[in-house]
Amino acid sequence: MLKRRLSIDSGGIRMNCPRCGREVGEGKKFCPGCGGKLDDGLFGRRQPVQAPAATDARLDRDKFLFNQKVLTLRPIYYVFDENQNRLFFIKRTLFALKRHVYIYTDQAFRDLAYTLRQDFIIGFLVRWFSLIDAQGKILARFRRRNLISILRRTWDIFDAEGNLIGQAIEDSWGKALFRRFGPLGEYFKTDFIITRGGVCVGKFIRRWTLADKYVLDMSDDPQRTFDRRTALALGVLLDTAEGR
Repeated sequence: MLKRRLSIDSGGIRMNCPRCGREVGEGKKFCPGCGGKLDDGLFGRRQPVQAPAATDARLDRDKFLFNQKVLTLRPIYYVFDENQNRLFFIKRTLFALKRHVYIYTDQAFRDLAYTLRQDFIIGFLVRWFSLIDAQGKILARFRRRNLISILRRTWDIFDAEGNLIGQAIEDSWGKALFRRFGPLGEYFKTDFIITRGGVCVGKFIRRWTLADKYVLDMSDDPQRTFDRRTALALGVLLDTAEGR
């Protein structure tokens, strides 16, 4: 069951949208933040609020394998470990002004773990996304620099307090430019490097397959100083928000 945080105030029962985390008033049919339809059968019903687990075994690793499900209208991804055990199930909104991405722990897409919220409809110079947990707490933010990304895709990574903690960038200027301007460049493979304080902590590697398949490899950060929840969300954005 989707978790919703409820509260009582002078305006009646309020809750948070399970998709984007926006607070919604009683009786609303659609979320004012993301426009998603709400299950009003849960309004007025108190739901227990559980504190997030201190650790999540699904995130206790350095490598995540991303596979896109083929022959589906809505972009759907499965995230595996190195033994091909399914860890997360991801889908993105369609036909919406804000293209939110939802990360679930079950294949039925009921147990929402995280939301990647597109913060603004229009973003000419930059595009912002926020990573939100099931309790509505912002964990990290991501900024795509649109102008420089015309030549070389570049993302800045921030913590919940707005501090710049890292960057993801295509692995070389030469490969990035060839992909854009070289003969058959659209078929040329480029990867991303993930840095923290100018030091490489991970890579996002595209596999040579017909369907979209990627490896998020954080082995360069064995102490796991880079939050694996943030790393997982970044891996999602480096494909879904790039249209690769």
